[in-house]
Amino acid sequence: MAAAFNRRDYWITQRLYPGIKLPCILGSDGSGVVVEVGDEKDKNWLNQDVVINANINWGPSEETPGPKYNILGMPQNGTFAEYLCTDIDRLHTKPSHLTYEQASAFPLAGLTGYRALFVKGGFQPKQRVLVTGIGSGVAQFIAQFAVLAGGEVWVTSSSPDKIAEAIQRLKVKGGFNVKDENWKKSAKKVGSFDLVVDGVGGKDFNKFIDLLALGGKLVTYGATAGLPDKVPIQNIFLAHKQIIGTSMGSDRDFQDLVAFVTKTQLVPPIDSVVAFKDFHLALERLKNGSQSGKLVLTFSGKANL
Repeated sequence: MAAAFNRRDYWITQRLYPGIKLPCILGSDGSGVVVEVGDEKDKNWLNQDVVINANINWGPSEETPGPKYNILGMPQNGTFAEYLCTDIDRLHTKPSHLTYEQASAFPLAGLTGYRALFVKGGFQPKQRVLVTGIGSGVAQFIAQFAVLAGGEVWVTSSSPDKIAEAIQRLKVKGGFNVKDENWKKSAKKVGSFDLVVDGVGGKDFNKFIDLLALGGKLVTYGATAGLPDKVPIQNIFLAHKQIIGTSMGSDRDFQDLVAFVTKTQLVPPIDSVVAFKDFHLALERLKNGSQSGKLVLTFSGKANL
């Protein structure tokens, strides 16, 4: 079995995540082999390679999760263990082109990104898309999805290396270094964006709004840089722009995500593979934000950091 880290895991260790209930085994992402089932009718799952849907109790609505919704890995024990007991309906067949390590990397971040781009953003082929903070796992999935689905994709980052890596590895069109005070001018030379998918927020949030085309959409799934200042409301309603919030996704979204990964043969962007004994090294890397792609945890071997 393999598991993957999310920023959520780090925040829980720092007691900065809402509704913390301890003790608990962390980890929301995982892939492995079914070795035991609790009901004879499910024996067809035995010895099957699977990937885990971390959603618990999303509820009947596709629009929003229900009041009992939570995520695997707190309060329920998660994937940072050699064995995991979970409901059979949380299992999906692992895309055959992926290793366990690769398959463990896409569930949580991939689900958030898939819903943000396709469900909330309504992405269509040939649209121009701006994906912010390209170092994060979610952002890299969004960029991959949009490229594979026929979009013109641009990215932002404070790291020139991460932009260069996105161009080379994710095949995006180009990127803008937000440390450059004139980055918005450079972006405007490209043209307006049909869709901005943002997990950064902060002081550049208003610039993202300004870069939208008439009737464009900004989908926000996070605010790693904090809250924006004085959002220009008039720039939104006069230009018929939309700001849409999203987080995670429904069970149907997850099913569609697995189908998309299988059809496109997508390989998740992985920063490094970490042995279980070196768990603390991965947490430190999450803390520093130095990763580019997902950090994966295995239960044998050595860290590759």
